[in-house]
Amino acid sequence: MGNEQSHGGEAPAGVSSTFSFLSRRRGSIHKHSPIVVVNSMGHPVGDPKDDEDLKKLKEIPRFNPLLLGVLPGQRDSPSIFNKVDPKYIARFVHRLQQHFSACHKAVSSNQTQLINEITNADQKTSALLRRVSLCSKKYESFTNDLKRVELLDNQLNDVQRQLNDLLTGMQSLNLLLKESDRLPELPLLANDKPSWNQLP
Repeated sequence: MGNEQSHGGEAPAGVSSTFSFLSRRRGSIHKHSPIVVVNSMGHPVGDPKDDEDLKKLKEIPRFNPLLLGVLPGQRDSPSIFNKVDPKYIARFVHRLQQHFSACHKAVSSNQTQLINEITNADQKTSALLRRVSLCSKKYESFTNDLKRVELLDNQLNDVQRQLNDLLTGMQSLNLLLKESDRLPELPLLANDKPSWNQLP
């Protein structure tokens, strides 16, 4: 019972039936290698020179370009130019000339249009600069006038303060005199008015 029973025969003495079963199980499994053998060692490979497929490939002619100079390490022979038909080259050069002529006309037309636009923009910019210069001169003149007005206002304020101080002193002296000798008050004291630069 249990491990003492064997499947398919008696186990050797001193070896359990389970170990014997696993040993037979491992022996029955064949490992498959992912490498595919094309030619086994029993069939030796012959000389590659005798291979029929290689011989057929070598018999195929090589197609080289007409001008070997386009290939790396190759040079054209002097006789190659005698084999080239010049009319095809002349035709190609003529077509190339026509293409360049059309491109030249298009570029020349666009260039003329662009020059005209640049000239117009330059004229407008010059006119705008002249207007800005005139406005700047006018603003400078206004600024100078305002500075003179401010200076005149400061001078008038100084005169007003001096006049107020003088009238205050005259009133004080007038109060020191007898009532019969006092002079009538002069309404010269002006109320404090805001300066021109203090106006809203």
